[in-house]
Amino acid sequence: MKHVGDRILTFIESNQKNTWLHSREIHIYIRNAHHRLDTTIEKTIDLATIEISEKLRGKGKFTKLLEYLEEQVNRPIYIENVLEERFQKFFEKRGYLKASQGMSDLVPCYYKLPNLSKESTNV
Repeated sequence: MKHVGDRILTFIESNQKNTWLHSREIHIYIRNAHHRLDTTIEKTIDLATIEISEKLRGKGKFTKLLEYLEEQVNRPIYIENVLEERFQKFFEKRGYLKASQGMSDLVPCYYKLPNLSKESTNV
């Protein structure tokens, strides 16, 4: 999973706004974006669409990717439109906060601030 994680890190440093990243295990649509988180507008990395190979679902592949990104990315990680309640609980257990979206609060989005205990180097 680190291969896709490294490609996400490369994307973050690029001037691209969005892209699809593909591997045999995962297809992920990501975006360099800005969101209001609490009272400030923050530059975020958005995980907008995540598709895991059906035979690999429930085997921790996405969790490993998320752990890698949480450790490496020095900006908020923003997860868009978490439809299933089990994934909402998953993100909440990992310390993600529900983002206020106004009228679209019916389909929650979640974010997690970067690990502030490591040296701060803006990405």
